[in-house]
Amino acid sequence: MPGCYDEDEDLVHRFLGGDETAFEELFQRHSPWVFRRCLAIVGCWEDAEDLTQEVFLTVYQKLGSFRGEASFRLWLGRICNHRCVDFLRRRERERQGRRRYEQSLTLPQAEDSNPEVSSSEEEKVQRALASLPEGDRLVLTLHYLEERSYTEIAQELGWSVGRVKVRVHRARERFRQAYERLRGNQEATS
Repeated sequence: MPGCYDEDEDLVHRFLGGDETAFEELFQRHSPWVFRRCLAIVGCWEDAEDLTQEVFLTVYQKLGSFRGEASFRLWLGRICNHRCVDFLRRRERERQGRRRYEQSLTLPQAEDSNPEVSSSEEEKVQRALASLPEGDRLVLTLHYLEERSYTEIAQELGWSVGRVKVRVHRARERFRQAYERLRGNQEATS
């Protein structure tokens, strides 16, 4: 998309000059991509829709700080990543708080050692991905689902290419282990 950068930059300048329709064009152009990324990271359609709105609200509020040193899409991707990671952290804190509260109200019970695992491979992949820390989900999403190069990921996250390679490798290994655990649990219950 050679012309996309120039078009985005033009839309940013028009918006900063007072043309509200320019922001609507940016939203129309980039919201499907932001939604797909959010969905891949958080794994829930409704949450991804909400996060897409949050991302563009942040963009609307902070567009004046966009310096154009990188492409608009790269800047947008960083905002998207931060929003998703913040959401995942918040969700995990809420889950832990609920668990502590529920444990304080109920008697300890034996945990089911064989949780039901769907036979669907896609569901196993989603569950394995969801079990990973948010950083692992993020790098796997960028590299495998969005087919981004190590260099592109490094630029977006502000990391070195070497760090990206190591994180992708480690995340892939953790994913493989989580997936195999799910497969093993299913085979044990079959």
